Amino acid sequence: MIRIFSISLIVISLLLLPASLSMAQEVPPQKSEVQQEPDDQVEPSPSDINKPRRQPVIRRVVRLGDRDEMLKRARELRLAGVKPMWGDFFGGLPINALVTSDTTPPPLWPDTALDGEIYKFAPGGGVSYRRIKLAEGNSALPTDRFIANYSYFNDVLDIGDVNRYTLGFERTFDDGMRSIEFRMPIASTLAADQVIGVPTQFDTQVGNLSLAYKAIIAIQGSTLTSAGLGISIPTAPDSRLLNEFGDELIRVDNQAVHLLPFISWIGTAGDRLTWQAFVQFDVDSNGNPLVIAGPTGPTPAGRLSDVTLLFADLGMSYRWLEDREGMIRTVTPFAEIHYSGTFEDIPSLEFGQPGDFQLNLAPQGVRYDVVNLTLGAHLQMGDNLFVRPGIVIPLREDDIDRQFDYEVGVQVSVLH
Repeated sequence: MIRIFSISLIVISLLLLPASLSMAQEVPPQKSEVQQEPDDQVEPSPSDINKPRRQPVIRRVVRLGDRDEMLKRARELRLAGVKPMWGDFFGGLPINALVTSDTTPPPLWPDTALDGEIYKFAPGGGVSYRRIKLAEGNSALPTDRFIANYSYFNDVLDIGDVNRYTLGFERTFDDGMRSIEFRMPIASTLAADQVIGVPTQFDTQVGNLSLAYKAIIAIQGSTLTSAGLGISIPTAPDSRLLNEFGDELIRVDNQAVHLLPFISWIGTAGDRLTWQAFVQFDVDSNGNPLVIAGPTGPTPAGRLSDVTLLFADLGMSYRWLEDREGMIRTVTPFAEIHYSGTFEDIPSLEFGQPGDFQLNLAPQGVRYDVVNLTLGAHLQMGDNLFVRPGIVIPLREDDIDRQFDYEVGVQVSVLH
């Protein structure tokens, strides 16, 4: 909780800093007691005439960015047709429930639930759409737009192929200085309900709704800085491991609210080259309650918490072809490098007492550091329609750091 409070406090401070500095500049200087004229003029003594006087300290407040300058720069970037980043993030892997006891399994569990047996199931909120990366299909510049994204992940670790869809919109206010964004992911992936003794089940399900507040907070030279806070709301179904009769063996209630503080930058280098960068945290604020069928029936087993994630993203785009005739008016190639990593060791959870039925619920690995390369192009079709095909290539070879073989997809933005 201390980490959550600290990260949120930093973001709030960044959002409020320009306003507070502006207020500091607008307050007229007040005369100090030394400067105020007394009612009666007193002739100074000879000793006072020669005494050196202390000069008042003048503190100059430097603003991070003037509002007019920020508005001007934002308009310039919009006129230049700045495009969102593409992204790269999968979103989560299954959990393994490892039996660590050789005792007779509880009544609802199969007779094969003995030491070394592993059961795979989705964590609370499902896989591939439970963790949110705000840099995906996003820009540091607030923009009025509708969002429709599709990604195909080939051979995801311990799952197989996954299809993911995202629908949403972003709406600006305060003269385009701020925006609110909503996103709803949908995925054809590992089903929320898994049944022991049958092949792995897949299903198309709704994920966790996310909303994000973004504000331009500073300008320095040609670089515009934005910051904000996203929230992931638990709207996805609960996850369950069932026996062949439909009885619950494990249930993970999807209740975790994730806080997503971020800061982002956008700038230009010359007339055609644009760069963008994002830094974001993903913090599980409360975890997901866990219930396991033990020797005495369904038993609360604590909370299954997600590890804190750190995202760092950098992208470059080049305005190659412009003002073309025909269906495609502009072509802007882009290249991005993305890092997604655990900020701490991924927690596991032990269930049961020695001599009784025991389970170890653990992820695929203790930590991961994913580095991916994204390549593609922004295509403008008409005045308000932008289509961005892209491919993501993992750059690391370790299983936990290479969560899929490749990702291909297309992102669509319709300005409004």
